[in-house]
Amino acid sequence: MSQTSYSSKNATVEHVDATKPPILTAGILTPEIARAWENSCLQFFQQKDVAEDKQVQHIAWGMRDARLGDWYLTNKDEIDDLTFAAYMTLLRNKWLEANWQSRIRQKLLSSRQNNRPFYEWAIELQSTNAILRNDPAHLTIAQLRFQLEANMNGSLHNECEHGKAADEADFDSWIDLVKRIDEKQNRRLLEHQRAIESYVHNRPAALRTTTNTSGASSNILAAAPNITFV
Repeated sequence: MSQTSYSSKNATVEHVDATKPPILTAGILTPEIARAWENSCLQFFQQKDVAEDKQVQHIAWGMRDARLGDWYLTNKDEIDDLTFAAYMTLLRNKWLEANWQSRIRQKLLSSRQNNRPFYEWAIELQSTNAILRNDPAHLTIAQLRFQLEANMNGSLHNECEHGKAADEADFDSWIDLVKRIDEKQNRRLLEHQRAIESYVHNRPAALRTTTNTSGASSNILAAAPNITFV
């Protein structure tokens, strides 16, 4: 095991070739990196058909941080005897910040769509939730859907109710349906904006309202009765 010195930056996972053990670089271990390390190790085990009782010793040498290397070498016999799942539990308990699960879950529960595209936000929440896989804090598909429904922006929520999106039972199909509703709504808003900009541009200069002042859009709309939004 190469004893790479400790880095104050976050660790990273390097795994270019799935048939070779991954590398966990020196640095701070985060929940996201721990999950990436686990996934890369599992991919390696599958590609090389590594026996369960040999899995930990096959990847342990990839931990290049001096602290983790010392921890492994000090406890090598005990760690090598662990299942990979038990090793990952021990690794997280030892090297992640205390109560990391509650912080990830809080991040999930406090997330709001705001003005972001729905699909981008939904992917972010699913990726964050994946960090908690096999942990009691992990949200079920039903819980994740409730979270997305409750915290999407108000206009999209209204459009989804009008479009009866709630009738779609399959989660992935529901995500796709809401994505299309959101994109349609955004296209409509963009068309409205362009119509306003075109109206302002084509007005006589002396009558134009400065578009970057507060309330400009409502003044323009009031003065442009011939613009119809559908």
